Amino acid sequence: NLREFFNKEFVPVPLNAQVLDDAFVSFQSDYDSRLGGFGAAPKFPMPVIHNFLLRYSHYTLRDKKNEGISEAALAMSLDTLRAMAKGGIFDVVGGGFHRYSTDENWHLPHFEKMLYDNAQLALNYLEAYQISKEPFLATVADRTLNYLLRDRAHPDGGFYSAEDADSLEPNTDHKKEGAFYVWSKKEIEKLLDKKEAEIVFFHFNVKEEGNVADWSQEFIGKNILIQNYTPEETASKFGLSVDDLNSLLEKSLEKLFQARQTKPRPGTDDKILTSWNGLAISAFAKGYQVLGEEKYLDAAAGAAQFIQKNLYDATSKTLYRRWREGERNFYGTLEDYAFLAQGLLDLYESTFQVSYLDWAMELTEASIQRFYDSKFSGFYMADLGNTEDLIVHVKEDHDGVEPCGSSISIFNLLRLHAYTNNARYQEIALKCLNFFASRMEQLPSSLPQMLCALYFSFALPKQILIFGDLGADDTRAILKEVYSRFLPNRALIVIDRKEVQEKFSMGLPFIKGCQRIENKATAYICVNQSCQLPTNDLSVIQNLL
Repeated sequence: NLREFFNKEFVPVPLNAQVLDDAFVSFQSDYDSRLGGFGAAPKFPMPVIHNFLLRYSHYTLRDKKNEGISEAALAMSLDTLRAMAKGGIFDVVGGGFHRYSTDENWHLPHFEKMLYDNAQLALNYLEAYQISKEPFLATVADRTLNYLLRDRAHPDGGFYSAEDADSLEPNTDHKKEGAFYVWSKKEIEKLLDKKEAEIVFFHFNVKEEGNVADWSQEFIGKNILIQNYTPEETASKFGLSVDDLNSLLEKSLEKLFQARQTKPRPGTDDKILTSWNGLAISAFAKGYQVLGEEKYLDAAAGAAQFIQKNLYDATSKTLYRRWREGERNFYGTLEDYAFLAQGLLDLYESTFQVSYLDWAMELTEASIQRFYDSKFSGFYMADLGNTEDLIVHVKEDHDGVEPCGSSISIFNLLRLHAYTNNARYQEIALKCLNFFASRMEQLPSSLPQMLCALYFSFALPKQILIFGDLGADDTRAILKEVYSRFLPNRALIVIDRKEVQEKFSMGLPFIKGCQRIENKATAYICVNQSCQLPTNDLSVIQNLL
């Protein structure tokens, strides 16, 4: 029968690292080298592909010693991220990314804004900035996170799901897609002085007839701001320094932003979803690490507290999926547990409050109990105890616009093993990777996020231990060095008091003998529980990292 057919179990096959190379070749063949992105229009951002390419670049440079392939993988990601941020899919006035581009140039978007897109993309830009040190990429990440804080945040913590594409056209009762975001040339002329307008028109490709090649004729006379020129090119044309140009553009965009706030806003999908908020917690935690903004740490912690208060039953270890206007509903699926646990691990590495690590382990244990197939391995999407009405009991094996719960669950287990040395976590993770091995071998590009977990399993994670007081300048200086680098396979631990040292030494006994040198913050850089000599010399730490 249908249930029996779809629930058929398949015998796992052994893993082979070749799948990482095969996935890269697949993405390379699909890559638009002229305009960035993968495939033809419509073009979706696909954050999971960037997660893979950035890690594959790291893998080929550090492990395979192949600088050429590493540069090619990195360029595919960086060029795409730059192209998206300069195109109309990025809201240059208010920050944040729209859902996808209807054309190959990243110009005309579907104007909906989703929490899961913006959380994942902010993380892509943060990691790309760690590697490239390009201020432009950091600015895009910052403006995306600020958009979420300003327009998508619930007053009590947590983030709303989405913002509509349509809104009322000013002074009408007619809704139209993009009405909130597009501009006529005359609108901009009224808001800016002559010099500002001239530069904005050039830099953002503003035209009297509109700048949208639109077959539907919906945007005649309207402009979607895109950056066809670099700041250097625009500055040169108008005889300005780049700093003066950037200051003028920033001031002009602020005027446009304030004017846009008087327009009818698109509607908000105000439900709060656990899984998407888990992604947001990761983005804001990493935003704090990379950009140093305390407000981002507060946002990550606030979202975690909101979920703990409103969407979690600590007694039964049950996570709920959806909250709206005081009502929570639906039992959580695998991705709810996985995405939230991932966010809590990232939040731990920002605050070093052990309670976040404990909750991540608690959620992971609950997900093993509720979703893990102990007979054949792999994680089901739905709770094993609540499947009476399901026609098909699925083990998801595709990373799409969001990563699948299986991929993040495996990654979480591997990260937790690095913190705890709990062999059970590693065993389950490796069994799951073997279960999905045939899928990864046959179609590696379908599971880019799982391939990131696979790489983590191959590369012995770097355990970075810092013994010091969290508020002290010397501890913060070491953390700043760690946060500034793209270290995809790391476990970062701060030991600031005896009870924390005792807790971690239960799984990592080598920690018992570690201590500060000369009562200063001291770093131990370890691989597979084998540590380099401890040091509090920043230049030595930089080299070890």
